[in-house]
Amino acid sequence: MPLILSAQFISIKSLPVVTGDQFLLYPSQNISMGNVNIALDDAWLDPFLNPAKGSRISATNLFVQPTFYVISGNLGSGRTFPVTLFLKKGEWFSTLSASFQQLEAANLSNPNWFTSQLDGPLKSYDPNRFASLTLGRKLPFDGFSVGGSFSWADLNAVGGVDLLYNGSNKIDQNGKSYELRGGLFYEDALSTMELVGLYNNYEMTHKVEYIDMFWNSTTNHWDENKRIEKNLDYTDTYGAQIKYKEKLAEDAPYIGILATYNWKTHPKIPNYEIMNIPRDPGNTWAYNFGIGIGLDNEKTRFGLDFIFEPIWSNTWATAEEDIIFREGGGILAGHKTIENNFVFNNWIARIGLNKIYKSYDYSIGLEINSRRYSLDQYDYVQQSNRSQDENWTEYIWSWGVGLHFSRFNLKYTGRVLTGAGIPSLSQQRFWLEGAFRVSADIIAAPAGSLTTDYQTVFTHQFIIQVPLGGE
Repeated sequence: MPLILSAQFISIKSLPVVTGDQFLLYPSQNISMGNVNIALDDAWLDPFLNPAKGSRISATNLFVQPTFYVISGNLGSGRTFPVTLFLKKGEWFSTLSASFQQLEAANLSNPNWFTSQLDGPLKSYDPNRFASLTLGRKLPFDGFSVGGSFSWADLNAVGGVDLLYNGSNKIDQNGKSYELRGGLFYEDALSTMELVGLYNNYEMTHKVEYIDMFWNSTTNHWDENKRIEKNLDYTDTYGAQIKYKEKLAEDAPYIGILATYNWKTHPKIPNYEIMNIPRDPGNTWAYNFGIGIGLDNEKTRFGLDFIFEPIWSNTWATAEEDIIFREGGGILAGHKTIENNFVFNNWIARIGLNKIYKSYDYSIGLEINSRRYSLDQYDYVQQSNRSQDENWTEYIWSWGVGLHFSRFNLKYTGRVLTGAGIPSLSQQRFWLEGAFRVSADIIAAPAGSLTTDYQTVFTHQFIIQVPLGGE
């Protein structure tokens, strides 16, 4: 669940897990418009998606962006306080951003009656901290600019990890994430083209405490024994994207296309309780191809995106020691015992409208994420195989109001996410929650067919933009 930006990072989810907006760290004009971004510019967010697009920064600006979210059913909440600065000096441009965050765990009765980790008052985790720096320059060639960025996160909690381990008594999280990103940008009067490359490293440690109850025949009552499991969650992502948009005429809307490639290597995948194999590593190859329409004038901004995401993921487990079969033969230590092959065919549709007036503006939007995959699992120990198909659709409804004053601008954005929730497996409930949707790489192979108890995420965000002058 790394710290990323969704335009170039393709998220993987094999579970219909409810998500919270933990990683809304940067200002955005289009988030209240369904997050459209293929053919419609986002002047506030674009320098973070492609550092070279900071060339469009015309003056120094300060952004303060308090953000709050809560998940229905007492499944947790979060508060984030980001501050961002846009800078411009001659041909150089830069952004600086820092965020502080506090998350609260779910407050539910634990389905395991022996433990009560989730009872009582909400648990607040140690704060998360985030920082980002972008730097770029216009090139001496007309219309060209380049840029690079570095993002870093000190993570003491990723939303919902405490619920990914069924029946645990306590979970301590600790880790970090960083990302390197480089971009090239070209624009003329009627067209733009951009290239972006990235590397993302995500490393988390989950120390999970379980309480095992046993009958003590000496004292004739139940006693408990504590045990600690240490799970590692590591992912490295390499990505690239090319994007092009053009106006067919001066007053016509933009038509845009994009293509994205991600290669992910998963050295360590946590042993979540919903899985039927332990600590499996793996690799993922993910693509997306999109087309969009964007209209941008003094009174109206409109965007429509459609994206197809084919994804292939292969995970496996290996034998810790030699396994000998009764009938002869076996599996040597280090060789595969179980292998999972996922084939995803995801679709994303976004639509948004922004009407602009002298002293205010308003926006509405909708983002639809249709996720579907087929899983083929091969058990080399039992010498068996099985197949499973899963699909679900998530909806994000958004709206916003902006007020324009002489010395600052104020924008409010509201979001509601539906269509995800708490997955159940074989009539046994696994209490799960995920992080921010676009950052959640969850490729656990479920042990059986899934059903979902649907929940809702409510998000409120305020952005204060203060112009601080020219160069």
